[in-house]
Amino acid sequence: MSLKWIEYKGIKVLYTDWRHKSPKQLPDLLTEYTEFLKNYDDDTLHRISDFTGVPIKEESFNLAKEFGRDIFSKKQGKSIVLGITGLRKF
Repeated sequence: MSLKWIEYKGIKVLYTDWRHKSPKQLPDLLTEYTEFLKNYDDDTLHRISDFTGVPIKEESFNLAKEFGRDIFSKKQGKSIVLGITGLRKF
């Protein structure tokens, strides 16, 4: 799994490394990430997702939007996304 906890100034942050994943691997990793968030009890969750150099297809982007409405929006905290380019085309 590409999820790990890091600490920044005493704050726990969930770091997700999406780099070096093929487009075929992204839906499975996104599902795993979403299941983790569903089972995380605390309502406050700080997240960093690194997508540097990851080719994102429309299918994965739409799946992320769907999960975002259902899961991610219910968690409070800061979210940082690194390396996303080309979102305007979606």
